[in-house]
Amino acid sequence: MTAVGDTVRVRVTKDGRRVFPISVERPRPQVLMRVWGSETLLYDGDDYTLKRLEYRAGAAGGLQYHRRKVETFTMAEGHAQVEFDNGRGELEMVEIHAGDTIHVPAGAVHRFYAVTDCEVYEASTPVHNDRVRCEEAYGVEVVGDAYGLETTDG
Repeated sequence: MTAVGDTVRVRVTKDGRRVFPISVERPRPQVLMRVWGSETLLYDGDDYTLKRLEYRAGAAGGLQYHRRKVETFTMAEGHAQVEFDNGRGELEMVEIHAGDTIHVPAGAVHRFYAVTDCEVYEASTPVHNDRVRCEEAYGVEVVGDAYGLETTDG
């Protein structure tokens, strides 16, 4: 695969036709069931990862940050709240609706709450198993596995 910014070497046939050595890909989506709904891995490449997240109304992910992963979420359908650390060690909440986008840099503490059923698209750096749970640091109680996935070693 040629990375973005690399020079693509175009071959010209004897009859003058240009032949490009790169073609489109058709990845097979992978669906993972989660306690909050489902996560569909649409594309996982060298440059980025794209997922469709479907949250059930009332469900939430874990309060977490990522060591290296950078994420951008776009709400396609629904209404949700995103809880985040405001940079002063305090948790704040913003409302998001269809068409809204949230950018989450590496190291930013965040959590997603679905007020209604939600369809969200996540574009991120292709970093996996890079999650650090933060409930304890903020005095937030976790009951069972109701709030997403556990800390990973990544």
